[in-house]
Amino acid sequence: MESVLEYHRIVQDLFPVGGEKLVRLAVSDFIGRFLTTKWGERLLSYGELLAELSSCDVPAEGGDSSSCSILNGLSIAVEAISETTPFQRSTVSTLLQHPPTVDSSSSREMARQLLDHVQHSGGGKQGDDVEYVWRRWGLRNRGTVVVLTSMEDPEKEFGEVVDHVKEQIQARNDSIQTVEGHAGLYFIDRLDLYVVNFNPCPPPSAGWQSSTSSHLRSTLINLPVVETHLIPNIHRVLHTIYSLASTTVSGIPMREDTGSQQSGGSQSVNYDVELFHPKQAHADLGTLNFLSEQYRVLDECAHGVYKTVRLKWCTAKMKSADKFPLLLGSFPLTPAFVNSR
Repeated sequence: MESVLEYHRIVQDLFPVGGEKLVRLAVSDFIGRFLTTKWGERLLSYGELLAELSSCDVPAEGGDSSSCSILNGLSIAVEAISETTPFQRSTVSTLLQHPPTVDSSSSREMARQLLDHVQHSGGGKQGDDVEYVWRRWGLRNRGTVVVLTSMEDPEKEFGEVVDHVKEQIQARNDSIQTVEGHAGLYFIDRLDLYVVNFNPCPPPSAGWQSSTSSHLRSTLINLPVVETHLIPNIHRVLHTIYSLASTTVSGIPMREDTGSQQSGGSQSVNYDVELFHPKQAHADLGTLNFLSEQYRVLDECAHGVYKTVRLKWCTAKMKSADKFPLLLGSFPLTPAFVNSR
């Protein structure tokens, strides 16, 4: 539960509008079922998420335990990835109605061919036009499935999960081929699968294991059920999915009330604050070579799961305006640990 809430918090903070980053929740026991029935135009609010999670009941007693499996949920998750989102449909519709014109000769030719195709396909099917747009303009239907589960035999069960997802992707793509007009569906070009296995006694292969095959990139993450391991690894998953990075601002002065008469009732304490943001924010630092070992700004995070860029807080004097150069860019950010100081 904590992992789901933290995942949602970061996505909501960094991608609050636009409908480009969407999340659907599913639970799996004897059957797989969605808590969010379809792709919407926005991310669920925190209150809506809690309401959906509170609707989950424990598995019914007396059922066949052998049929209680995460595979049931994975099947509907693959189906969901093949369903187009409102943002995807809007993009395709815009390309059909207003083919883009750009400077490069190759792109102009692609735009001309698209326009000719739309104007002369009066007898064609709508699905043909949609597929032409997707393929001609290099649009790709990609998605990510994150599984939170507990496995008794991680190596064996993870192999079964990967094989099942491969079969489901192939079967889904084959079935979409036969659907007239595609009916709001599209082929899955690639799916990233992360299986987070909470195991009190992780096997010797604890950690991250990844493999890649056609249409599927799969990663197994074996974790002990300890909070200090849980959230940082969820953060690392988020970094990978959404191309995020970490920056830690160190030495931030803050006043704290001590209740002591001798110190005037307060004292100044320096804190470190870790922030998440799009990886692009570090692009200029990399271009200027500031991320090299020479400058020692790239450091391990507190839990050693991922890297963070460590910057020192600077409180410039009012007359030292030269310490704040012109703004080069701005990015959304969110604290790594929302309850920390």
